[in-house]
Amino acid sequence: MRQCRFILGGGHLPRARDGGAGFYQKLVAPYGKGAKVVICAFAREMKAWPAILEQERGLLTGLLFDPSSQVTLATVANFKSQVASADAVVLRGGDTERLLKMLNQAGDWLCDLEQKTIAGSSAGAYALASKYVKLGQIPEVCNGLGLVDVLAVAHYRSATLPGGNAFGSLDVYWTEVDRLINQVEYKNVLQLSEGEFAIIQSKT
Repeated sequence: MRQCRFILGGGHLPRARDGGAGFYQKLVAPYGKGAKVVICAFAREMKAWPAILEQERGLLTGLLFDPSSQVTLATVANFKSQVASADAVVLRGGDTERLLKMLNQAGDWLCDLEQKTIAGSSAGAYALASKYVKLGQIPEVCNGLGLVDVLAVAHYRSATLPGGNAFGSLDVYWTEVDRLINQVEYKNVLQLSEGEFAIIQSKT
């Protein structure tokens, strides 16, 4: 069994009261100054990856006052070796299906999680979870990679739904999400509002 640590975020971490500092502090806490962090932006189109890298680098070095942090951009071709040499990996949000597809194309990186911290926000959290609630026009339960044994709901009770809302009313929409959660009867449910995160120690 391999011991590793997961951080699941509800999306839009800079909206937290501390601007997301708590998330990044927990991300690198076990490793100290100069932590090696890989930023995985597979959930977004490739043309957006460089900007996402710079945003994450700015957050890590700015919020933590650690210019020695080694922040690099993940690629599908090198992901396995990048995970192996990193202290922490951040799966950024975006399109969950796109993220899962690319992670499944990235080689046997799951063998290299010993003593790592793997963090995911929004789609990244969904990818790590066993199951998640996809917030489309009509919410539905889908399968993640199953690294964390939870049913995850990111952006919980958010006032904005980029995927649309077939129910018209936000209250009705989130009531439907809650109904789905109860219907699945999953023993571990993680409902994360924007800016929130949870830390889970796990054995894989």
